[in-house]
Amino acid sequence: MTLKSSSSPAKYSGYRISFGNDRSRSASCNAGFFAFGYKADFTAPEDDFGVLKIPFSSFTRCWSDSTGDAIKTCAEDSQFCPTTERLANLQKITLWAEGHEGDVTLSVESIGAYGCAAALV
Repeated sequence: MTLKSSSSPAKYSGYRISFGNDRSRSASCNAGFFAFGYKADFTAPEDDFGVLKIPFSSFTRCWSDSTGDAIKTCAEDSQFCPTTERLANLQKITLWAEGHEGDVTLSVESIGAYGCAAALV
């Protein structure tokens, strides 16, 4: 996924992007009641718009609904990776600023995708 954005302040560590409505129904992921979709962290460039590349392998369906932090990543357990069906239909995209205190401003110019013709990574 690509995200063309800018942020103030720089290096705010609570930005996340998510897609889908899937809930984690795994006994190994105690995500909480409100945790749904596949979520990944990102750091937006400060002031000037920049394009970020967020690999779909960075998204997980196992994250804390109180902090937004990943409990188990896709790399740790493939059952939490985005499915082919969900990648074909993202349903919805949500941007978050959570789990870290701060007065932040996030500006987004575009959201897109890259590498769609190749195998999913």
